[in-house]
Amino acid sequence: MQESVIIGFFNNFICHLARLYNHSKTHLILESVSIRLKGMFAESALWNYVKSYERSSRFFENSFLYKAVQGGFNWFLSVIRRFYPYADGCFKCSLTGTLIMRSITGRLLDKLLDRFVFTIGLFIFIHTTVPYDKWHNQYGAALIVLITLLYLIKAAGDVRYGLDLKKLDFALILFTGSVIIAAATSITPASSLKTLVFNSMSFLLIFVMVNVIKTREEIGQIMYWIIGAITMTALYGFWQYINKVPVDPLLVDVNFSAGVGRVYSTMGNPNNYAEYLVLTLPFFAAAFLNSKKLWVQLVVTGLAAFALLNLFFTSSRSSWIGFMVSVFLFIFFKNRKLIPVFIVLGILAIPFLPASITDRLNTIGKDTSSLYRLNIWIGSSRLLGDYWATGVGLGPEPFIKLFNRYTTAQLPAHSHMLPLQIWLELGIAGLLSFIWLMARLVKKGMISIFGKKDEYLNNVIIACIASLAGIFTIGLVEYVWFYPRILTMFWIDAGILMAALNLQYLRPGMPELKD
Repeated sequence: MQESVIIGFFNNFICHLARLYNHSKTHLILESVSIRLKGMFAESALWNYVKSYERSSRFFENSFLYKAVQGGFNWFLSVIRRFYPYADGCFKCSLTGTLIMRSITGRLLDKLLDRFVFTIGLFIFIHTTVPYDKWHNQYGAALIVLITLLYLIKAAGDVRYGLDLKKLDFALILFTGSVIIAAATSITPASSLKTLVFNSMSFLLIFVMVNVIKTREEIGQIMYWIIGAITMTALYGFWQYINKVPVDPLLVDVNFSAGVGRVYSTMGNPNNYAEYLVLTLPFFAAAFLNSKKLWVQLVVTGLAAFALLNLFFTSSRSSWIGFMVSVFLFIFFKNRKLIPVFIVLGILAIPFLPASITDRLNTIGKDTSSLYRLNIWIGSSRLLGDYWATGVGLGPEPFIKLFNRYTTAQLPAHSHMLPLQIWLELGIAGLLSFIWLMARLVKKGMISIFGKKDEYLNNVIIACIASLAGIFTIGLVEYVWFYPRILTMFWIDAGILMAALNLQYLRPGMPELKD
């Protein structure tokens, strides 16, 4: 395949264009501007803060709370490891155990325990590809509980695996605490408890992920599971487009967007599917850059194009914009010299955009969807004025119960804005802990990216930051956590980012993790 005439032609053509660009005045101007800006940035107070030593992590690790919780985990592991050999021996020697181990179920369990990253990848694949009408959110929670139990069995029999709180960013622990408090103090405790279960499962999955991932190849395996899952949804979405699946009239203002088709694949809602794509598409780019095999790069490129086509088919305006933000940040972190080229190409592409895209974008601020959000934000701001400190409680029910007291707008299920909804539900402490968590992850990621530690891991970190930036952009006009599958995928992204950062940053006195 590498000797293909077509591939050789394109390779020579691209190399020729690159040589022309490298010797052009445009390149010289952009390079001088980039060097000047880089110098200004390197000497700025912002960058000095970003690369400064993080004392808060050390403070947390020396705190009584950390030592107590970590001590409890260590004691629990020591107990199950003490009894594991006896229990394992009894099970394997029993007739029931022998039958189970020889069965398909037994062999599958052995596979899941032996290659635990495969287990996490399989969960992501199932979580992504099961159609909406066949999926129940309880399935996701049950599967995460099963994964956790399997991990405890693995940790009991293999001392290389443990329950290390240090591998979690401690701001996530603070945010988790604010979620628990919001559920306990909610004005509708029963409904908030249900929401707490789904949130807790996501945090539990992150905890397992950061403890089980020990090499960059394992991160790569998870990325390929994500790519495979998105490809399956893209096939289903393309089938929906070909067969012109009817559009829910509640999702499109027919006065402005008549005839617009909206693919939703396995997510049941085109906006949710588009958000899922924005969360996962940057991993295609990371996989492309990390692969050294031409045929793999070509396959990943083709699959990415197919997924991008589905993003277009969703007709989700906020997700289109969110994806452009993801692309911009990916290019910025990977090669800042290409930013002007990206901007120029974007401007030149505007006249060639299909009418279906331009017409859809022109409806922003004019259709009922935009006006509906504006009324919700006004009412939500009034509600926030009374509950800004404590929040109303976790989940949509407390918000719904109080919203009508502050506006005459149609009763919504949420505030249609991620940071606003977090503030309304969790109070100021929850919002600040969440912002702190994201800022810490981005800060660590930037130090790694600009420090050029490990190019493979840096590509993964860039993909994670780009995907989170894209979903945050959408979150300015949507509450993207309302659908639990989006919530889980959001935290899977954060978990991959934490795992990559754990491999990049070595703690004092700890041996280097080998690939």
